[in-house]
Amino acid sequence: MPDVGVLDHKPNPTIDEIVGLARIAEGAGADWLTLSDFSSWRDVWMMATLAVQQTESIVIGPGVTNPFLRHPWHTIAALATLHDISGGRAMLGIGAGGSALTDSGDIGRDSAPDRVAGLVTLMRQVSDGGALDPETGHPLGFPLPPTPVLVAARRDGMLRCAGAVGDSVLVFRIPQSDLDRTIGMIRRGAEEAGREDGPAIVWCPLVAWDDRIRPYLRTATVYSTLESPPHLFDQWGLERDLRNEIRSVVSKGGIASAAELVPDSVVDDIVLPDPDPETVAAIGRAVGASTIAIRSFVPEAVPEGVAWARDVADRL
Repeated sequence: MPDVGVLDHKPNPTIDEIVGLARIAEGAGADWLTLSDFSSWRDVWMMATLAVQQTESIVIGPGVTNPFLRHPWHTIAALATLHDISGGRAMLGIGAGGSALTDSGDIGRDSAPDRVAGLVTLMRQVSDGGALDPETGHPLGFPLPPTPVLVAARRDGMLRCAGAVGDSVLVFRIPQSDLDRTIGMIRRGAEEAGREDGPAIVWCPLVAWDDRIRPYLRTATVYSTLESPPHLFDQWGLERDLRNEIRSVVSKGGIASAAELVPDSVVDDIVLPDPDPETVAAIGRAVGASTIAIRSFVPEAVPEGVAWARDVADRL
């Protein structure tokens, strides 16, 4: 049976909210849960530790961390520690980092594909018994079990990187008009890396599978106005001045206000109009999805969302 995952959504969730979400997701039958990693929020590794301590079977990890704000050794040690505490229930979600790294942190992300690939490669070498520092032989002081790697990608370089090194790739907030090109870029990355089988496609469709999440869907499109490939800006009629205004509002923490600025042309291209499981599954089959994920906009609605996702996944 295909896996079903849950992506944490709430900005800067409290400890109680994360523990509650983990329990709800596990009780609903989700296979895995990712927790957001944002530099000014509560630390993702500490929150993940608390979440695995309060659950028994669900796999948990960052969704997604980035290769810029922590040294690779720290990320690998944190991941191994999470495995140690959870009895092997850790995963690694990784990506280029959000636009806030560039806008507020003055961190250029052009090197993200190389950095992500380097971190994932080193992690796997350590998992196989290699050293943290191959030159000196400096080791990790305790075992790192094999770890599933979920790569989140949007721009071409990261899509090819995801195809090259990911066990799976998160396809989220991808416009319907750009799905085929996106999947093609992932496959190109896999081919360039000499992989016979590319990564699994984890699709998180933006659709109102429950009326309680409908008000949050426009908010989920905000980052697409900042991080999508340039050709989509022209297609949507998304002028530079409007993008800059949205970016400014987001950088000050006003995600809800920024959502009001997102044009309908963006929302209509990203949000699916029909939550019917067979309708959604047909799109999933077309892009080769093998896993369905939902965003936990409303934790109380997660059980309904997991059941809906399982229905979709069974039809893939």
